[in-house]
Amino acid sequence: MTTQIDELMTFLSGSITPFHAVEVMAKTLQRAGFEQLDQFDAVRMTPGKGYFVVHQGSSLMAVRAGHSGVEAGLRLVGAHTDSPNLSVKPNPVKGRDGCIQLGVDVYGGALLNPWFDRDLGMAGRLSMLTPDNALRTTLFDTGRAVAVIPSLAIHLDREANTQRSINRQKDVVPLVMLGEHEQYDLKAWLAQELARVDSQWQGARVMDYELSLYDTQPPNQIGIDGDFIASARLDNLLSCFAGMRALIDADDAEWSLFVATDHEEVGSASTVGAQGPMLMDALAALAPDPKLNRMMRAQSWMMSVDNAHATHPNYADRHDDQHSPRLGDGPVIKINRNQ
Repeated sequence: MTTQIDELMTFLSGSITPFHAVEVMAKTLQRAGFEQLDQFDAVRMTPGKGYFVVHQGSSLMAVRAGHSGVEAGLRLVGAHTDSPNLSVKPNPVKGRDGCIQLGVDVYGGALLNPWFDRDLGMAGRLSMLTPDNALRTTLFDTGRAVAVIPSLAIHLDREANTQRSINRQKDVVPLVMLGEHEQYDLKAWLAQELARVDSQWQGARVMDYELSLYDTQPPNQIGIDGDFIASARLDNLLSCFAGMRALIDADDAEWSLFVATDHEEVGSASTVGAQGPMLMDALAALAPDPKLNRMMRAQSWMMSVDNAHATHPNYADRHDDQHSPRLGDGPVIKINRNQ
């Protein structure tokens, strides 16, 4: 168990954005003997071997080819790579009273209070123009705290502990440095920061970015007996880790498929989201013959794996008395009568 927890902690630490999570999973799968493909192709697959594809850098699908035919069905596990965060706006630089700030969008179902007074790093993906006019993308991580959202002092808001409300546009504006914002060029700073840690990017320009802020506090086991894991992005990196490990450890009697999609927090309606064509295209590639494909889907089953809300001891009344998940009591099976 200790080894699994250590592996999970390492996975969480490295997966600070969906792009980083996919990179970590891809490297883990490669170390386990999986081969990366541009797209699934049943003709190229050898029974017993593993394969994976990456979609737009933020979604991943991996399969272990079984010795049974695909018409016997697939064992599928689905999870999502994204988590609630603060995404940097396209034109974010603002300032007031000698402070430079960045405008951010609240992505997904974020609980905003915990974002205040945290040491925030910045990470994501950059689109670069190299000195020889080639367009390339690369992952980016400050690796250190570069922003903070300071709370207003209690002396200036005596009702903060009883009547506090948060205005996303006004209150959730990270502070990044002192100075005049008109003179600050975020893209120039990003290019400088990237070149500082990787000399291959010397002279390259940032053309665009997909960046978000993250808490630099590393994952940790807490509690007198270490019963709890405290970490950002457990929703849903915990399921990504479990699904990936399950596939690596799966036998090869049957076909097994792991799907980690992006954009679940905002509805999944994208080309790399669960409602996009990615999964159905993969199933068509695994069984191109229409009759075989219908047989395969009819015999397959899928688990959609996500986090569940355990009963909070301070707010036990928020749960149904007859359906109150307890921490440490094992997996939760969710049922939605409206689907």
